[in-house]
Amino acid sequence: MSIEEAAPMIEKLENVLPKNLEVIEKSIAPIVEELKNRCPTQMNMIDRIYERGWALGTDTGPTVHLLTNTVTYGDISKDAIDNIFIDIYSDKSNLLEELESISYPGNRFNDNIKIMKRLIQNDNEAWKVLLPEIFSMLDMQYVILDDDLFPDNFGYITSKLNKKTLREKKNHIDSDVYEYIEYKNAELIVELFSGNNQKLAGKIFNRNTIQHGGYDPANYEYSEFAKLIVLLSSLTFFIEEKKKDETLQSLGN
Repeated sequence: MSIEEAAPMIEKLENVLPKNLEVIEKSIAPIVEELKNRCPTQMNMIDRIYERGWALGTDTGPTVHLLTNTVTYGDISKDAIDNIFIDIYSDKSNLLEELESISYPGNRFNDNIKIMKRLIQNDNEAWKVLLPEIFSMLDMQYVILDDDLFPDNFGYITSKLNKKTLREKKNHIDSDVYEYIEYKNAELIVELFSGNNQKLAGKIFNRNTIQHGGYDPANYEYSEFAKLIVLLSSLTFFIEEKKKDETLQSLGN
């Protein structure tokens, strides 16, 4: 097709597309408004979920189950939320699916994840020796995720995040639920990585106590291990989204 032949077609498209887009915009307006109305309820639910130490972020499991059913679960208690998550992740296959979702191309931990999956599949108590490894993976994944915020400070997340930073992140959130989940991940990370009191070993669950000599498998529960896996999966979701955005930006340039 020559340029001369294509020109009239392009001109017709220019006349038609704006009208079609206007129709589409009007048709989805009620849906957009409904989603905005759900947002405060969803954020309150997310707060309760994270207060129990669980995370969200993947497109499967509790994320969809809870956040898309605000009429049913809008006033759900923290205990009930905890029961839903424990019920889902006490099923080993669901936990293994979360681990599988962490395996994205270029993830430096892919070999570690394969070994972890084999251990969990073959031994119901293997998780007890995997807690320190999970914390080291969380550390590195969060550094990767937020290195754009701290380009000159590559290192442990405890040196990068503080309450002031978290407040700044939260103040920029309007009605974006997934951005709010990303903020709650950061908040949970700070909580898990702060403090190192060996006298409280076994009474508190955090990275520093477990990785700095306070680790005794008898002090911890399977649900705590599951919480870390889900958080790691959540961080991975946002890492993959970040990589997609960077790819699109590079193509645009």
